[in-house]
Amino acid sequence: MVKNQEIEAQTRKHLLRGIAMEIHDNVLNRLASTRYQLFKLHFKQDKQTLHEAMEGIDHIQQVENELRLLTHNLTNESQSATISLLSMIQELIDIHHEVYDQEVEFTVSQWDWEQLPNETKINCLRIVQEALLNITKHAKATRISIQFIHDTHHLRFRISDNGKGMEAVKTIKGIGLKNLEERAQMMAAKIEIYSTPAEGTTLQITLPI
Repeated sequence: MVKNQEIEAQTRKHLLRGIAMEIHDNVLNRLASTRYQLFKLHFKQDKQTLHEAMEGIDHIQQVENELRLLTHNLTNESQSATISLLSMIQELIDIHHEVYDQEVEFTVSQWDWEQLPNETKINCLRIVQEALLNITKHAKATRISIQFIHDTHHLRFRISDNGKGMEAVKTIKGIGLKNLEERAQMMAAKIEIYSTPAEGTTLQITLPI
């Protein structure tokens, strides 16, 4: 019986690795190629074509990020390892820079961020992903800063931009605040948004430890 369990575990391990490789090598590469083709439409003068192309790029980037996270999860599950939060955030930033040519400064306080539960890491990744997309779509920012801050009793995930800002929280409701709030609640964290018209916006998630 023990031997059968070992064989089953090894089979499952190879299966998961095979799925992860297939997604990464085939699906992700095809999506990336399609995204680059769509991005060429940026040089057309037809406003409607340009609008549709940029929407398609946004959608494809979201799919890419979902699939990248899935490959991480599959591989990590097969290896009984933890998800690497900082490397996934950096990968997300690299993709964002590649697609939108926006510089993102990423600073991290000295602390073992990898000790966080996998579920918390995934929620954090989703919050950063949603914030970056919102900034790109709405803020018209030229500078973005992501800070992971540790103090004695809290972790703070702070995302700031120098964009056009917002006048009221009700304005923010339409650009993904609900999703961010739900993610924060799943971590038992507090969400705060500070914004001034023409001076930018800061999103801060505070997690007690």
